[in-house]
Amino acid sequence: KEVFRVLKNDSFLYLICSSPDFEYYRKELPNLGFTVQDYPLIWQKTRTITHGRRNWQYSRDYEPVLLAVKGTPVLTSSTEISSILPYANLHYTKMIHPHEKPIELLHQLIGDCTYVGGKILDCFAGSGVTLEAARGKCRKFIGIEKEKKFFDNIVKRLQNDTD
Repeated sequence: KEVFRVLKNDSFLYLICSSPDFEYYRKELPNLGFTVQDYPLIWQKTRTITHGRRNWQYSRDYEPVLLAVKGTPVLTSSTEISSILPYANLHYTKMIHPHEKPIELLHQLIGDCTYVGGKILDCFAGSGVTLEAARGKCRKFIGIEKEKKFFDNIVKRLQNDTD
């Protein structure tokens, strides 16, 4: 509800989530005023080893990305963009947050929905990768992180990014 309130009209919301969460938010976000794309974008993890699955299960080598909008924004590309986003996931030894995403994925999403000087809000900043990607694409950004250890890592990440 608060995200909808603070977003300007004609804004995009991307939510990288699990399959059950995709279905939940696909149904709930319209109640808050968002328009939701019926099908997910797919972040195809091109370098994944799946642990903890049963012998009959396929690998869990993707994450759905929910796309919702406030108003009627337009993507920055004049040509159709694939809904399959093939980017290698980070090796767990390089992650500073358990849900960190590859910066290349964030570069694409930020570039798809904003122009230079646009504003990015990450209300679950975690590793700060979205903020670093926004800076790299010359966007303004606001990040919110409630856990101090992750906040401190974000500050270090953004300081290192400017060195």
